[in-house]
Amino acid sequence: MNFPKRLIEVDLPIARISAHSRREKSIRHGHISTLHIWWARRPLAACRAVVLASLWPDPVDLARASAPIDPDRFLSEARTQLRHFAEQAWTLHQDQKICDETAKAFAPIVKTPAALFGPDSPTLIRDLLLHFIADFANWDNSTDPLFLEIARALTQAAHESLGGEPGTRPMVIDPFAGGGSIPLEALRVGADAFASDLNPVPVLLNKVVLEYIPKHGQRLADEVRRWGAWIKERAEVELAAYYPPQKVKLDAYFPQPKDKIKLQAGGTWYLDDVNQETPIAYLWARTVLSEAPGVGDIPVEIPLMRSMWLAKKAGRKQALRWVRDPETGKVKTKTVEVTYFERDKPEGVVKRVKRPLLEIFHPKKDSEVEGGTVARGHATCPVTGHTTPVDSVREQLKRRRGGAADARLFAVVTTLTTRRYTGRREEKNFTDWSEQGRFYRLPTKGDEEAFAAAGVELHARQDNIKKGVQQGAFGDLSLVPDEPLDIRGIRHTWAMTYGLERWGDLFSPRQSLALATLARLVREAGEHMKAGRPPHATPDDARQRADSAASDADDGTVRTSRTTVRVSRTIGQSAGTTVPPSRTSVPESGTTLRAAGTGGQPGRTVGQADGEVAGRRAAEAG
Repeated sequence: MNFPKRLIEVDLPIARISAHSRREKSIRHGHISTLHIWWARRPLAACRAVVLASLWPDPVDLARASAPIDPDRFLSEARTQLRHFAEQAWTLHQDQKICDETAKAFAPIVKTPAALFGPDSPTLIRDLLLHFIADFANWDNSTDPLFLEIARALTQAAHESLGGEPGTRPMVIDPFAGGGSIPLEALRVGADAFASDLNPVPVLLNKVVLEYIPKHGQRLADEVRRWGAWIKERAEVELAAYYPPQKVKLDAYFPQPKDKIKLQAGGTWYLDDVNQETPIAYLWARTVLSEAPGVGDIPVEIPLMRSMWLAKKAGRKQALRWVRDPETGKVKTKTVEVTYFERDKPEGVVKRVKRPLLEIFHPKKDSEVEGGTVARGHATCPVTGHTTPVDSVREQLKRRRGGAADARLFAVVTTLTTRRYTGRREEKNFTDWSEQGRFYRLPTKGDEEAFAAAGVELHARQDNIKKGVQQGAFGDLSLVPDEPLDIRGIRHTWAMTYGLERWGDLFSPRQSLALATLARLVREAGEHMKAGRPPHATPDDARQRADSAASDADDGTVRTSRTTVRVSRTIGQSAGTTVPPSRTSVPESGTTLRAAGTGGQPGRTVGQADGEVAGRRAAEAG
């Protein structure tokens, strides 16, 4: 038996599908990418098109098939559905749901539907199916009832035409599902899906997207929002003291907020002062000491920075530059005492070093921005120009377990609420104004003190757990993951060459504190759910817990403040939790995912918090 070719083996509108895939990168609302970050996530547009073209047979080749293949089952359904689509094509074109090319291809079908039954009809049906697939790849059509109805009817017809049992569905198998784009689109178009992966994270992601959301729908989203608010409010109270906004002068922010803002309704508002800042990312750089000869007893500390750019968006370009002496042009430094946490001295070693000074500026030309200090692993000192070789860089970082605990904070990214006024000089009307965009400033002493306090609190909690005074979120497991990185893990090797040996070495003390707090709160939320207790979004219990933990700690413990400063954006970015809007839900088609986990990393899965690493990468990418 000659099995007919699938549509994907004959043709595919690659250019139009690629255009929709590129546009999808900017889609945030309702997209599964907002659930969890995943490497090399496949565009839904491309996966939708590929799944359909793989499930549907080529009408030309199908027409030549014989028993047990039933060509008429698919061709008859295709004629019916394509004629129905053609009748709606004019309206769809007016609503910009289909492109000019598709509208032009379907227009003759309305006038002469008999063309779908002529001797050349298989070729015509093939072309119309390809046009349909190209426009169904559009994100705006992914939940359109007409597109879904036609796609599912044709998928079922193709399955039965090719020998599938009536009433059953075709099965799409993805053994390395990753972010779940392929099985999600298989469900969308009416197929069953089997997804598996070696990593337990994508198994969980796929179960949520493909099992839980279709099964529980809006109720699941509502519960996630309720318990997410419960966790968020308590995390804010416990962690607010370690992510405090700072009160700095208005001119410390870059870019500067506009002095005058004219409303559409009339009236001009004048800038008075900054009323509130909300830190959303802290940008850090690991450091090494320059090995330049002849610098004396106080070495220069080199921040390892690939780029000096903070933002490259047109109209809001911001970058860092070294502060130079106006007469000599040499980079200025400040002598400071820094505690370095070395492998054999976990309590830290205090050293006096010269720190090159940085400032933020608005470059008029890209050429004004200097290069970074790191190239191919070598570190170049901005003060002396001496280059420390990669072997020495690695050796220094190995002694400090990667250097995350004593990295240098060089910028803070914030949002701003300013105080503005309008009206006559005698009687001014003041209001709070949410400024547009992100603002950058240099770190303050308060920022550094908050980071240091987080480290003290983390060590106090670790000691309390060892003494049995306090219980961790994971029973007998350590507060911070201490499982060793595996040299066999391809993503681990780069870290291990720089001295990161355990999972906990990937994070700074404040990141570890935030992650441990969130992990404990998630566990507590689960216990409340099992006990049937509803979430009460008042932070009083969290305040009592923070005060109780502080009172049980040793005298050196930094106690959590009862400040009501809101750091929701910082904590939200740390957690990486986003409740899927209803549009993310797959239209219920009665299909389910069978998610199989076949192994994975021992211990716990850890992620990046604090916005510190992710924020730096985003800044470098512009």
